[in-house]
Amino acid sequence: MLETVGPNTLFLLFAGVFFVGASVGSFINVVVYRLPLMAIEAEAEDSRFNLAWPPSHCPHCSAPIRPWHNIPVLSYCWLQGRSACCRHRISPLYVFGEISAGLLAVTVMLILKPINSSDVLAAAWSGILVWWLLAIACLAWRHPGSTGTLSQTLLWLGLLANLQELFAPLHQAVFAVCCCYGLGWLAILLTSRDQQHGSIQAQCGVHLAAAGLGWFGFSLITASTGIIAAICVTAFAMFRLTDRGTNLLAYLGPDESAVSAWPTWLQGSLMTIVAYQWFVWAQGV
Repeated sequence: MLETVGPNTLFLLFAGVFFVGASVGSFINVVVYRLPLMAIEAEAEDSRFNLAWPPSHCPHCSAPIRPWHNIPVLSYCWLQGRSACCRHRISPLYVFGEISAGLLAVTVMLILKPINSSDVLAAAWSGILVWWLLAIACLAWRHPGSTGTLSQTLLWLGLLANLQELFAPLHQAVFAVCCCYGLGWLAILLTSRDQQHGSIQAQCGVHLAAAGLGWFGFSLITASTGIIAAICVTAFAMFRLTDRGTNLLAYLGPDESAVSAWPTWLQGSLMTIVAYQWFVWAQGV
């Protein structure tokens, strides 16, 4: 399809794909900002705080954000990186997330080059996968212990995508997920010393690993053997160099940074494996 259209149509097509992706990136920013707060607000009996309520507002002066001030990428450039209400500086991380989501959407189109309805379906599910991984990555960077909900949702989306065996046979994906959870929970019970904090961090990693298996089944392991081996060697080296993990705080700095470093590194490694496996799958489509 891409080879048969003119340059102007091709530009409009990719511009539209980029804008759709950037709009998804804008929603990802909302998820990353609000999801941890929702866990806190859930303890209040009269709280209505969720992803849709209250409407978008300035985090500094609480003024509502006008729709024309909420256009992905364009509004940030138009307002010169400052809020329209109080002229407070807007973090560039917001526009970075929008641009990243837009570029990921364009990348999926360039790699898959959909030419029929089945290819468009594969591109749509691939877009969902990469956007969800981006959301998990952004959330893990700020709150590594809050990614469990997104990872579990990604798991169910993968199983739905495989109802037509798009990425892997459904029965294989379900069996792989069951094995992952069984072995993961067993490892947590045997190794976790901090039942309140450490187990939560480890559970996020198990959910993310299960999500990857839900999308690609056991091929996630067989096709990513080299990456998995490199990650295991790195983890073992870090473990040995830090006196079996007991002196990790001294190497990473403040306690809070050290606590968040391990789960963020683990989840980043898992996301790298999933992204690589998607690329391998895309080459064979």
